Amino acid sequence: MGFSPADVLDSVQANIFVTDNQLNLVYLNDKARTTLRTLEPQLRQALGLGPDELVGASLYRMHADRAALQRLATADPRPRNVDFTFGTVTLGASMSPFGTGEGFVFAWADITSKV
Repeated sequence: MGFSPADVLDSVQANIFVTDNQLNLVYLNDKARTTLRTLEPQLRQALGLGPDELVGASLYRMHADRAALQRLATADPRPRNVDFTFGTVTLGASMSPFGTGEGFVFAWADITSKV
């Protein structure tokens, strides 16, 4: 195989986050970085981080209810929807577990204008 899983995710024209099972960001695809750059002022104001500094950060920092997010992360292994808010921005995501508890993949969009 002459390509990596990151190469595949970077070719996807959807915003993708990959986390470990503790919801720490381990990967953002190119589309997600590009989208987050348009939201960088709000991201920096709310989290003190820019798009290129998010790997290693916890998604709990972007969710209003840590306990609710924890329940989603430990619920049955079906995909589910979750919203993340930082400052005035809301991201709507589909959260899907992968492997046998290794982590989660989030496909997301900026839904600020719809909430």
